[in-house]
Amino acid sequence: QYLRLHPELPPDTKFWVCDFVIRQHGDDVKADVDRLGDCVRAVGHTVLIMEPFYNPKPLRRAYCIKEVFHTQASGARFEVVMSAEQQAAFETALVEDFDSIATKLSEVDVRKAECRNPKDTEQILGELEREVGLTECNKAVFGLLRGALAGQGRAALERMEPAERATSVLINHLGELLKEQGDLDGAEALWREALEGCRNTLGDKHRSTLGSIGNLGRLLKDKGDLDG
Repeated sequence: QYLRLHPELPPDTKFWVCDFVIRQHGDDVKADVDRLGDCVRAVGHTVLIMEPFYNPKPLRRAYCIKEVFHTQASGARFEVVMSAEQQAAFETALVEDFDSIATKLSEVDVRKAECRNPKDTEQILGELEREVGLTECNKAVFGLLRGALAGQGRAALERMEPAERATSVLINHLGELLKEQGDLDGAEALWREALEGCRNTLGDKHRSTLGSIGNLGRLLKDKGDLDG
Protein backbone atom coordinates (compact mmCIF):
# COMPACT_ATOMS: atom_id res chain seq x y z
CA GLN A 1 0.00 0.00 0.00
CA TYR A 2 2.78 2.45 0.93
CA LEU A 3 4.70 1.79 -2.28
CA ARG A 4 1.55 2.28 -4.35
CA LEU A 5 1.12 5.68 -2.73
CA HIS A 6 4.76 6.58 -3.39
CA PRO A 7 5.57 5.61 -6.99
CA GLU A 8 8.75 7.69 -6.78
CA LEU A 9 10.28 4.97 -4.59
CA PRO A 10 12.09 2.04 -6.24
CA PRO A 11 10.12 -1.23 -6.22
CA ASP A 12 12.91 -2.94 -4.25
CA THR A 13 12.61 -0.49 -1.30
CA LYS A 14 13.45 -2.36 1.89
CA PHE A 15 11.36 -2.30 5.08
CA TRP A 16 12.76 -3.08 8.54
CA VAL A 17 9.96 -4.76 10.53
CA CYS A 18 10.70 -5.11 14.23
CA ASP A 19 8.49 -8.20 14.69
CA PHE A 20 10.61 -10.06 12.17
CA VAL A 21 13.95 -8.84 13.50
CA ILE A 22 13.70 -8.79 17.29
CA ARG A 23 14.12 -12.20 18.79
CA GLN A 24 11.04 -13.17 20.77
CA HIS A 25 12.57 -15.82 23.04
CA GLY A 26 15.83 -16.60 24.78
CA ASP A 27 18.57 -14.61 26.47
CA ASP A 28 19.09 -12.22 23.55
CA VAL A 29 15.67 -10.55 23.72
CA LYS A 30 16.78 -7.80 26.13
CA ALA A 31 19.78 -6.93 23.97
CA ASP A 32 17.55 -6.59 20.90
CA VAL A 33 15.06 -4.38 22.75
CA ASP A 34 17.91 -2.23 24.07
CA ARG A 35 19.06 -1.54 20.51
CA LEU A 36 15.59 -0.83 19.11
CA GLY A 37 15.98 2.94 19.40
CA ASP A 38 19.38 2.84 17.66
CA CYS A 39 17.85 0.89 14.77
CA VAL A 40 15.02 3.40 14.36
CA ARG A 41 17.48 6.30 14.36
CA ALA A 42 19.70 4.55 11.83
CA VAL A 43 16.84 3.87 9.41
CA GLY A 44 15.65 7.49 9.71
CA HIS A 45 12.13 6.89 8.38
CA THR A 46 9.21 5.31 10.22
CA VAL A 47 5.92 4.25 8.65
CA LEU A 48 3.10 3.42 11.07
CA ILE A 49 0.20 1.24 9.96
CA MET A 50 -2.98 3.03 11.09
CA GLU A 51 -5.36 0.11 11.44
CA PRO A 52 -7.93 1.16 12.44
CA PHE A 53 -7.17 4.87 12.10
CA TYR A 54 -9.06 5.78 15.30
CA ASN A 55 -7.30 3.18 17.48
CA PRO A 56 -4.22 1.82 15.68
CA LYS A 57 -3.12 -1.56 16.93
CA PRO A 58 0.63 -0.72 16.80
CA LEU A 59 0.14 1.93 19.50
CA ARG A 60 -1.04 -0.76 21.88
CA ARG A 61 2.38 -2.41 21.63
CA ALA A 62 5.22 -1.09 23.77
CA TYR A 63 7.79 -1.98 21.09
CA CYS A 64 6.02 0.32 18.62
CA ILE A 65 5.63 3.11 21.17
CA LYS A 66 9.38 3.03 21.68
CA GLU A 67 9.94 3.20 17.93
CA VAL A 68 7.62 6.20 17.54
CA PHE A 69 9.26 7.98 20.46
CA HIS A 70 12.76 7.53 19.00
CA THR A 71 11.45 8.67 15.62
CA GLN A 72 10.30 11.91 17.20
CA ALA A 73 13.38 12.33 19.40
CA SER A 74 15.77 11.86 16.48
CA GLY A 75 13.83 14.03 14.02
CA ALA A 76 13.39 11.09 11.66
CA ARG A 77 10.71 11.15 8.97
CA PHE A 78 7.34 9.86 10.16
CA GLU A 79 4.37 8.82 8.04
CA VAL A 80 1.25 6.73 8.39
CA VAL A 81 -0.36 4.40 5.89
CA MET A 82 -3.90 3.04 5.88
CA SER A 83 -5.80 0.49 3.88
CA ALA A 84 -8.15 1.91 1.25
CA GLU A 85 -11.06 1.12 3.56
CA GLN A 86 -9.55 2.98 6.52
CA GLN A 87 -8.50 5.89 4.30
CA ALA A 88 -12.11 6.27 3.15
CA ALA A 89 -13.36 6.07 6.75
CA PHE A 90 -10.87 8.73 7.85
CA GLU A 91 -11.81 11.11 5.04
CA THR A 92 -15.50 10.60 5.85
CA ALA A 93 -14.81 11.40 9.51
CA LEU A 94 -12.93 14.56 8.50
CA VAL A 95 -16.08 15.80 6.79
CA GLU A 96 -18.95 14.29 8.77
CA ASP A 97 -17.62 13.65 12.27
CA PHE A 98 -14.57 15.86 12.69
CA ASP A 99 -14.71 16.08 16.49
CA SER A 100 -14.45 12.30 16.79
CA ILE A 101 -10.92 12.36 15.35
CA ALA A 102 -9.51 14.50 18.16
CA THR A 103 -11.51 12.50 20.71
CA LYS A 104 -10.18 9.17 19.49
CA LEU A 105 -6.58 10.39 19.26
CA SER A 106 -6.75 11.76 22.80
CA GLU A 107 -7.40 8.22 24.00
CA VAL A 108 -3.91 7.11 22.95
CA ASP A 109 -2.07 6.28 26.18
CA VAL A 110 1.44 4.85 26.09
CA ARG A 111 1.04 3.60 29.66
CA LYS A 112 -1.44 1.01 28.41
CA ALA A 113 0.93 -0.41 25.80
CA GLU A 114 1.99 -4.02 26.29
CA CYS A 115 4.34 -6.69 24.96
CA ARG A 116 3.87 -10.43 24.75
CA ASN A 117 6.37 -10.75 27.57
CA PRO A 118 5.45 -8.65 30.65
CA LYS A 119 9.18 -8.22 31.40
CA ASP A 120 9.64 -6.50 28.01
CA THR A 121 6.74 -4.17 28.81
CA GLU A 122 8.30 -3.27 32.14
CA GLN A 123 11.70 -2.73 30.53
CA ILE A 124 10.45 -0.49 27.69
CA LEU A 125 8.05 1.62 29.73
CA GLY A 126 10.65 1.94 32.48
CA GLU A 127 13.22 3.16 29.96
CA LEU A 128 10.80 5.74 28.52
CA GLU A 129 9.88 6.93 32.00
CA ARG A 130 13.55 7.44 32.87
CA GLU A 131 14.45 9.13 29.56
CA VAL A 132 11.58 11.56 29.17
CA GLY A 133 8.64 10.55 31.37
CA LEU A 134 5.57 8.72 30.08
CA THR A 135 3.45 11.87 30.05
CA GLU A 136 5.91 13.67 27.76
CA CYS A 137 6.28 10.51 25.66
CA ASN A 138 2.51 10.44 25.22
CA LYS A 139 2.56 14.08 24.06
CA ALA A 140 5.29 13.30 21.53
CA VAL A 141 3.41 10.32 20.11
CA PHE A 142 0.15 12.29 19.98
CA GLY A 143 1.86 15.17 18.19
CA LEU A 144 3.35 12.92 15.53
CA LEU A 145 -0.01 11.25 14.93
CA ARG A 146 -1.84 14.54 14.52
CA GLY A 147 0.78 15.78 12.08
CA ALA A 148 0.63 12.58 10.04
CA LEU A 149 -3.16 12.60 9.90
CA ALA A 150 -3.09 16.23 8.79
CA GLY A 151 -0.86 15.06 5.95
CA GLN A 152 -3.48 12.46 5.01
CA GLY A 153 -6.11 15.20 5.02
CA ARG A 154 -3.97 17.40 2.76
CA ALA A 155 -3.58 14.51 0.33
CA ALA A 156 -7.37 14.05 0.25
CA LEU A 157 -7.81 17.76 -0.42
CA GLU A 158 -5.29 17.66 -3.27
CA ARG A 159 -7.33 14.96 -4.98
CA MET A 160 -10.37 17.27 -5.20
CA GLU A 161 -11.12 19.56 -8.12
CA PRO A 162 -10.06 23.19 -7.38
CA ALA A 163 -13.61 24.54 -7.62
CA GLU A 164 -14.90 21.84 -5.28
CA ARG A 165 -12.15 21.98 -2.67
CA ALA A 166 -12.45 25.72 -2.00
CA THR A 167 -16.07 25.37 -0.86
CA SER A 168 -15.72 21.93 0.75
CA VAL A 169 -16.28 21.05 4.39
CA LEU A 170 -12.93 19.25 4.24
CA ILE A 171 -10.87 22.42 3.69
CA ASN A 172 -12.39 24.08 6.75
CA HIS A 173 -12.00 21.04 9.00
CA LEU A 174 -8.44 20.50 7.84
CA GLY A 175 -7.71 24.14 8.66
CA GLU A 176 -9.07 23.53 12.15
CA LEU A 177 -6.87 20.44 12.53
CA LEU A 178 -3.79 22.43 11.51
CA LYS A 179 -4.70 25.24 13.90
CA GLU A 180 -5.08 22.78 16.79
CA GLN A 181 -1.60 21.37 16.15
CA GLY A 182 -0.06 24.85 16.02
CA ASP A 183 0.36 25.22 12.26
CA LEU A 184 -1.30 28.65 12.09
CA ASP A 185 0.26 29.57 8.74
CA GLY A 186 -1.01 26.33 7.19
CA ALA A 187 -4.48 26.94 8.58
CA GLU A 188 -4.46 30.54 7.33
CA ALA A 189 -3.58 29.49 3.78
CA LEU A 190 -6.47 27.02 3.68
CA TRP A 191 -8.99 29.41 5.19
CA ARG A 192 -8.00 32.22 2.81
CA GLU A 193 -8.50 29.80 -0.08
CA ALA A 194 -11.88 28.79 1.35
CA LEU A 195 -12.96 32.41 1.76
CA GLU A 196 -11.99 33.34 -1.78
CA GLY A 197 -13.74 30.27 -3.18
CA CYS A 198 -16.93 30.92 -1.21
CA ARG A 199 -17.02 34.57 -2.26
CA ASN A 200 -16.53 33.74 -5.92
CA THR A 201 -18.99 30.85 -5.93
CA LEU A 202 -21.61 31.65 -3.29
CA GLY A 203 -21.40 35.40 -2.76
CA ASP A 204 -20.48 37.60 0.20
CA LYS A 205 -23.60 36.98 2.26
CA HIS A 206 -23.81 33.18 2.07
CA ARG A 207 -23.43 31.46 5.44
CA SER A 208 -20.42 29.48 4.21
CA THR A 209 -18.71 32.74 3.24
CA LEU A 210 -19.54 34.27 6.60
CA GLY A 211 -18.26 31.14 8.35
CA SER A 212 -14.97 31.39 6.45
CA ILE A 213 -14.66 35.06 7.46
CA GLY A 214 -15.19 34.05 11.09
CA ASN A 215 -12.59 31.25 10.93
CA LEU A 216 -9.99 33.50 9.36
CA GLY A 217 -10.74 36.41 11.67
CA ARG A 218 -10.32 34.32 14.83
CA LEU A 219 -7.09 32.86 13.48
CA LEU A 220 -5.61 36.26 12.65
CA LYS A 221 -6.54 37.47 16.13
CA ASP A 222 -4.73 34.46 17.63
CA LYS A 223 -1.68 35.36 15.52
CA GLY A 224 -1.82 38.99 16.67
CA ASP A 225 -2.44 40.15 13.10
CA LEU A 226 -5.18 42.68 13.79
CA ASP A 227 -4.66 44.42 10.43
CA GLY A 228 -5.04 41.22 8.39
